[in-house]
Amino acid sequence: MKKLWILFVAFALLAVAVKADVQPFGGSGWAPCNSTGDYGGHATDNCFVAWDGITQACDETNRDATFTVGTNGMTTTMITIDHLNGISDTDGFEVKDGDNVLCTVADVPTDTEDWVLSDCAVNFQDVKTLTLHPTAAAWADCATWGQVAVKDITFDAAPTDVKFHGNTNGCYVDPENTLITGWGIPAISGGVYGGESYDNFCLVWEPTCAADTNTASVVMAFAGGNEVITIKHLDGMSNLDSFDVLVDDGVVGHYSDSLNPSEDWVITNFPVNVVAGIHTVTLKVTDAAWNGCNDWGQIAVDSMAVGPGNDVPEFGVIAALVAIIGALGIVIYRRK
Repeated sequence: MKKLWILFVAFALLAVAVKADVQPFGGSGWAPCNSTGDYGGHATDNCFVAWDGITQACDETNRDATFTVGTNGMTTTMITIDHLNGISDTDGFEVKDGDNVLCTVADVPTDTEDWVLSDCAVNFQDVKTLTLHPTAAAWADCATWGQVAVKDITFDAAPTDVKFHGNTNGCYVDPENTLITGWGIPAISGGVYGGESYDNFCLVWEPTCAADTNTASVVMAFAGGNEVITIKHLDGMSNLDSFDVLVDDGVVGHYSDSLNPSEDWVITNFPVNVVAGIHTVTLKVTDAAWNGCNDWGQIAVDSMAVGPGNDVPEFGVIAALVAIIGALGIVIYRRK
């Protein structure tokens, strides 16, 4: 029995050691907050300090801590850090990508211990490991409590390019974590759709084409300033493929059906100027439902992209023509 008890204690100590060594936020250089501290009333089992004074006495060589943010295939536009602005008056820090300072968070002098949310505007693709760099000299009690306490790091990410697909389960997109709402697929097989296979597009107005389902949305990332939303969509034989483009519920553009009885995939640019960040792009059918809507739906979309105002995302040989015609240009091509 004594041997079993000793073995249990050994495993318990090992578990504590492993837990203490686990690094939060996908990074390194963090230490758990001192369990005897108050830290603004926050539970210390979910609290970590950059510039580790608890185990390394705030040595200059361990000033920095790292964290990982972002999603493959997406653009991160904002990082939010939930951190303590405390009584030390030394809680300022920088967020750095290598030697490049992305943002600076200043300490706000106070006699209280306050948890605050600080936003850091960024713009990068995929996944990055960044550095949180405390900027003040070590305070008097750094060796006991550490310097910058953090309880959470989150980020906002969305794609700038979206490719639509359909299967028997419904509409899905690349990148796969993209937030979409309202998109559908045809109710029956055998449709022409300009020669596109069913796995290459989704429908804005899906069968059964109820009056309150004529919109579909996708969440996308914008760099800010003059940009274009480029949409590859079907101008079909219904002659009822007109739609509005909205960003966060504000109309930024309109496409009018060409009234051409053929099935043509077209690429249309919609100029837009919004603040940098994550925005919801919505397409809204502006025509009445055609007589085949219950089977085939209305307005098929192949892809959407957000890019610089003077550039057009690459969807084929039409890029040069669109640049010449201008931001409102429409290039029509037929699949052979």
